[in-house]
Amino acid sequence: MKRFLLIMAILSVLLPAANQATAAPPEVRSIQPLVLSEDGALTPGLIDSIRRSLRNEPALRSARNAASANPLGDLVLNRELLSSHNNFFSNKITTGKITDQKKSARCWMFAALNILRPAMMKKYHLKSFELSQNYLYFWDKMEKANLFLESILATADLDVRDRKVRFLLEDPIPDGGQWNYAVALIKKYGLVPGDAMQETYNSNNSAAMLKILSTKLRQGAARLRNLKQEGKGRTELLVAKENILSDVYRLLSIFLGNPPEKFEFRCEDKEEKTNPVRVYTPLEFFKKEVGAELDAYVCLYSNPLWPLNRLYQIDLNRNMADIPNITFANLDIKDLKAYVLAALLKNEPVWFGADVGKQVDKKSGILSEKICQYEDLLGVDLSMNKVERVLYQDTVVSHAMVFLGVDLESGKPRKWLVENSWGEDTGEKGFYTMYDDWFDQHVYEVVIRQDFLPKEVLDLMKTTPTVLPEDDPMREMLR
Repeated sequence: MKRFLLIMAILSVLLPAANQATAAPPEVRSIQPLVLSEDGALTPGLIDSIRRSLRNEPALRSARNAASANPLGDLVLNRELLSSHNNFFSNKITTGKITDQKKSARCWMFAALNILRPAMMKKYHLKSFELSQNYLYFWDKMEKANLFLESILATADLDVRDRKVRFLLEDPIPDGGQWNYAVALIKKYGLVPGDAMQETYNSNNSAAMLKILSTKLRQGAARLRNLKQEGKGRTELLVAKENILSDVYRLLSIFLGNPPEKFEFRCEDKEEKTNPVRVYTPLEFFKKEVGAELDAYVCLYSNPLWPLNRLYQIDLNRNMADIPNITFANLDIKDLKAYVLAALLKNEPVWFGADVGKQVDKKSGILSEKICQYEDLLGVDLSMNKVERVLYQDTVVSHAMVFLGVDLESGKPRKWLVENSWGEDTGEKGFYTMYDDWFDQHVYEVVIRQDFLPKEVLDLMKTTPTVLPEDDPMREMLR
């Protein structure tokens, strides 16, 4: 074997032209090194072999010249798809002005409130309407702080280097969330219109605020663990915890403002007529004006790694200490698509979670498996199937948006209308178009009202869920 490798190494020096002539085509290049290292090291001989295999390749030079002077996204954009694209949809739900989460990871909250507002717009004949994200944001932070401290107390007997404790300390009070987070907040704290608690600089730019809150909570974690190790009882620990929460509330009131206990509700319809002034508490406003049956919604996943047609929970996937973790059924992606279509055809918007970092052109708002042609430019194979992407952590459920429409051809979806929360400067004035091939590959989660689900799925939701660990790859909170 060693003699064979030596002969091949000599031939590689004597016949470089032959090596270049037989190189694999750039679109499916597979390097066959002629100098191998038995111990697996990256050797000078291996590097030289790779260099010679790429030498004098015109496509490589062209790609290097282009990539060194231009954004990659512009170079790989499929211009043919872009030129044939249109924004027509056979079925479309009317909504208000596009929302903007700005530099915060609140997509899950924006999407949840966005599916509630079309009913308010219809009720009062409004051109647009927006519920206060900042109001829910305040209470989400308070609840997450309390959940963190309770989790610290529950794990106080574990070593601080234990995997679960390290998980808690890594991100004590994240912005990200899930559908069940929004439901729990609304049911407990209600809702207010956008003008009753407006956005602040720190709600739109949350990084500095989160850094301070995280430091405060980690300090609190150290305090509580020390007290527990000193043998203090539950009462003393709760007093200490509530003092920490008092500081968290103070910080939030500085960063986000004080949430209203009561407010005046008034709006102007399309004919510029205003309704009579009504005074509500946030819970009264939710129950009397919004009136959504939040318990009627069911969360469905499609994760190829988990067995299908089973019920699951993920540990610590909640934002309150006194609610269950998110509970969801794992179904085939075809089922998710069918239920979304049924809801849209009845003018019901649908909250969903997906990996929005894959195959997207933010300028046009196109989500398609064909929109970015990386392999054509780079000359390497980047393909992975859906199972591999999940198993090897190349994908996460990173973002929540809302389905608002569908374009049918012979009764089958061609593309889907998506309401995003990134403002009007991306996509088609903030709206995105998802082609059907993208749905199959990158949508993982939808929330569907029970009316659109068959009996077997509703029965499945009544079974005992399998609880997955808190660090399961699909736990990634939507941002």
